Amino acid sequence: MASAPEAAAPRDRWLVDGREGGCLDPLDRGLHYGDGLFETLAVWRGRPLLWERHLARLAAGCRRLGLPPPEPATLAEEARRLCAGVERAVLKVVLTRGSGGRGYAPPASARPRRLLGLHPWPSWP
Repeated sequence: MASAPEAAAPRDRWLVDGREGGCLDPLDRGLHYGDGLFETLAVWRGRPLLWERHLARLAAGCRRLGLPPPEPATLAEEARRLCAGVERAVLKVVLTRGSGGRGYAPPASARPRRLLGLHPWPSWP
């Protein structure tokens, strides 16, 4: 007897500053200098696991880098939108300092970017 089919794996989806299909400026400091940070979370039954711990670590990383942290409610809403109805997946939260000037010194005023990506759960153990 055949087993019940698993729920369909999600396709890769990204939100850039809350917009699906949004674009990242090619001058973003995260691309040029690695000026940012990320968290990778397991998603189970539509919920990112250990959300509060990841959010706290993200906020601590922002403090270390001198980045304004994203609004927790905004980040939670975007994660909820991406993960809704997904049985199992991987959520990646990426924050960059945004676009601004050449060189390693950060610009005086940063406009950080939020990228949230949802990916299928890996098939390997």
